[in-house]
Order: sequence, then structure tokens, then C-alpha cells
Amino acid sequence: NAISSHPIIQEIYAAMIDNKKGFSTYTINNEKNFIAFSPIPKVNWSLGVYGSYDEIASEIQKIATINILITMLVLCFGSIILYYVIRSVVHPIEELTNLAQKIAAGDKTVTSNIHTSSEVGTLSSSINYMVSELRDHHDKLEKTVENRTVALQNTNTELQQAINELDQTNLALQHTRDNLEKLVDERTAQLQKALKYIDNIIDSMPSILIGIDSKGLITHWNSEAERITSKRSADV
Repeated sequence: NAISSHPIIQEIYAAMIDNKKGFSTYTINNEKNFIAFSPIPKVNWSLGVYGSYDEIASEIQKIATINILITMLVLCFGSIILYYVIRSVVHPIEELTNLAQKIAAGDKTVTSNIHTSSEVGTLSSSINYMVSELRDHHDKLEKTVENRTVALQNTNTELQQAINELDQTNLALQHTRDNLEKLVDERTAQLQKALKYIDNIIDSMPSILIGIDSKGLITHWNSEAERITSKRSADV
């Protein structure tokens, strides 16, 4: 018939006899056809399948369309999942990251408004608890510092009062010492004047006058004694 006498079919017959496999197209009566062939192992047969190219192409087109629809559904479903992941995971994590940066910068008034049953919600609750603990600790520390500052100021005030009293005492002692020194200087000057007066009286006496202490040392040697003995007072 027309199919078996077609040159391409003759070539395919020859290839099938040689146990080869492949596929090809041929046209009969302006109709394009498709043929595929392959040997069957262990029985020394070769099987060929042919059909209308348009029918096969239509089936392939259906399969391609189905694949495209499946791909679009997968993409849509993946987009929905990606949106859900971004909305429920990525955005909360970014918010918690910004929150952690503010806490690290010293802002202890921030709180997280993420309330979910997921791990992100647990992390949010943990961060809120941590911020609350930090705020309480900071308030207690500020209160302690304030109390210590007041106590230190009171101590400094008392110390300053003690210093002022000590300065006043030092001034009084200095004044008393100055008065005593002045009094001692005055009494010393009076004593020296009296001793000089006595020495003048002793020296002016016309008789020899010699003073001796309990150890036998000469304490006085008047001018008349120097004149009579020709010995100076400093020498004797």
C-alpha cells in the first residue's frame, strides 16, 4: 500500500531489521504522520508505532497546556506560601531585629506587638520580658544611685561642716599661739630688762661682788672684781 511503499517507511523498515530505534515523520496525501520504532529485547522483534502528527501534536499540546497550568498553579501556590512566610516570619523577624537594635542603643521603653503561637511569638514574648526586666533593673539601679548620691551629699555636707569647724578651731589656736608668743616675748623682754638692770646695779657697786651657784660655778663677776683682779667676767 501507499504507506509501506513510502521511501521513509522503507528506510525505517531497514533500520528496524538492523534492530535500531528512532522516530521520523512522513507525508501521505498531504497528511503529516509520525512514526517511532524500537527493538524488543530477547525476542528479535522490532515494534513500530505510527499515527497522525496532528493528533500526536494535539496530545502533546494538551500535555504542555496541563504542564503550564500545573506550573502556574505551583507558582501561585508558592507565591501564596512565600507571602505567608514573609508576612508571618520575615516581617516579624525584621521588626524584632529593629527592636533589638533599639534596646541595644539604650531605649528600654520599646515593646513588641507580635502575639502569635509560633516560635516568633515566643521570641517576641521573651524580648518583652527581657525589656521589662531591664527596665525594672534600670529603675532600681537609678533609685540606688539616687539614694547613694543623697547619702554622699549628706556626708560631704557633714564633712564640710567638720572642715569649717576645724578651720575655726585652727584659727582660734593660731590666735591663742600668737597671743602666747607675744606674751612670752613681752615677758622675756621684761626679764632681760630686769636682768640687765640687776647687772647694772651689781656692776655699779664699789665693792667686789661674786656670785656662785650650788655647783661652785661663778655666775656673777662685777666690774669692781674685774678691776681688782684684772680678770674679765667672761674668762672667770
